Amino acid sequence: MYKKLLLDKKPWWKWLIDILSTTVGMLIILFAIQLIIDFTRNSSDSKAVIDSQYYIITKPVTSINTVLNKSANFNQNELQEIENSGFIENLAPFLTSNFPVNAFMDDHSVFPGFYTELFFEALPDEYIDIDDRELWKWVEGENKIPLMLPKSYLNLYNFGFAPGQGLPQMSEEIARNFPFKIGIGTGKNKQVLNGKIVGFSERLNTILVPLSFLEWANEKYGSGKKTTITRIIVKAKNSESRQWISYLDDKNFYYEKSSGEFGKLTALLYSVFILLLVFGIIIVTLSISLQRNSNLLTIERHKVTIFKLNIIGFSQKQLTIPYLKRMILHFLFVFLFILTLFPLFYSNYYKIIESFLSHPPAPWFFCLISALLLLVILGYILFVSINRAINSILNN
Repeated sequence: MYKKLLLDKKPWWKWLIDILSTTVGMLIILFAIQLIIDFTRNSSDSKAVIDSQYYIITKPVTSINTVLNKSANFNQNELQEIENSGFIENLAPFLTSNFPVNAFMDDHSVFPGFYTELFFEALPDEYIDIDDRELWKWVEGENKIPLMLPKSYLNLYNFGFAPGQGLPQMSEEIARNFPFKIGIGTGKNKQVLNGKIVGFSERLNTILVPLSFLEWANEKYGSGKKTTITRIIVKAKNSESRQWISYLDDKNFYYEKSSGEFGKLTALLYSVFILLLVFGIIIVTLSISLQRNSNLLTIERHKVTIFKLNIIGFSQKQLTIPYLKRMILHFLFVFLFILTLFPLFYSNYYKIIESFLSHPPAPWFFCLISALLLLVILGYILFVSINRAINSILNN
């Protein structure tokens, strides 16, 4: 009975507004947490994140280079300077074939009479974005050459050349099993080997062969001219560092920065998620602040009653219980709303986001556990404020 003396009668619609405001804020927080967890899990090992660290750097080709037939090369001093700049982890020059290369198909193939001139480039294995490293191995004496083509080449064929020529489109799997011959060298020194596509690179826009093969072939079939370094690949410490970009611009280097766009997208998405999280925290904070102020005003209005009840034998703990029960009831309804609404949201979220992720979304109960812990913390904060207010009345 004494509990009615300590509490004001609150209209049901005010109860509902308080509960819904806390629930909406909590759902926004949980949504932001879910997005951050899923994005972090899927981006930490994403190829796009890894590729965003790599830059292909060249020197600009000028009219002087054309007129004098002089390549825009890097010298050793320039490579050393880039290496010591402090912006990169490592670098490697592209090794280019200095012998004639052609690809063709025999008369019994799908494309009889097919013939094209090619060039090869090679890099150390750690720069190659291939899943199965065993397929990329080559040792002297083998008759099959592993090749990697740019993913863009296959896209150009499938969505540009094939439809215009009435040819069938080709999946990566079929392309990998497509038989063709590779001719290297000229005249009596010419040799025909089998080509085997083992992958499609999204990082490197060139025709790649194993470094061991190209070193051997340059030695055996090459023109004998000294190879020059016209392109290098670098792994940047921070691909989006303004100092790094300014360094490249100051040196008048041309760099392929399309892979770096992912870093900007990553930063933008994280900013959006954090803003969403902050927005949810603001809503919950305002809701809980209103709850706290409402409780403190109620206690203030009933401070005489609280004092008299304490005199006749009611302890501070007993006087706190009515306010504590109201608070627990509020958070219980909030949790029940979350328990009902968040799984419904998650099922739709899962259907939408699943196709964009390499890993499935984190289970929804992780977020519910987070919600429960957050409600416990908020409840404790309210309990402390109520307890202090009553303690202040009894000790004055």
